[in-house]
Amino acid sequence: MPGTATDPRPRFNKAHPVVLLTAAATPVTVFTRSTTGIARTYRVKKLLVFNGGTSFAEVDFGTGLAGAFAASFPRMRVEAGMSESYSEAQLPDLEMEANLTASAITAAGIGAGNAAVRVQAEVEEIGG
Repeated sequence: MPGTATDPRPRFNKAHPVVLLTAAATPVTVFTRSTTGIARTYRVKKLLVFNGGTSFAEVDFGTGLAGAFAASFPRMRVEAGMSESYSEAQLPDLEMEANLTASAITAAGIGAGNAAVRVQAEVEEIGG
């Protein structure tokens, strides 16, 4: 089981740059896993969302782009001008093998002149 004393794989904590969501139902890559030498897996330690818009926004985090997006974490609803975060204790204990992406679900608060939803992830890469 990852994260236990019996799992000897090395671990690397990484915080990634803030990513802007500009359109509803258009996933963007939030974290690209390392593939140098050996492809690493990762666990999400923290998810952050800031809504600088004038209406609420809902964001899903998962894997895949365009028609292949699949949510892996609880949906985050963020009110206008507010931020929301999930810490490791609130997130499912998943070891992921694909790049982390985010997708805005509702068009409210996202669109022309109001593209102000930003997301960020902190991850723990595992292995190699």
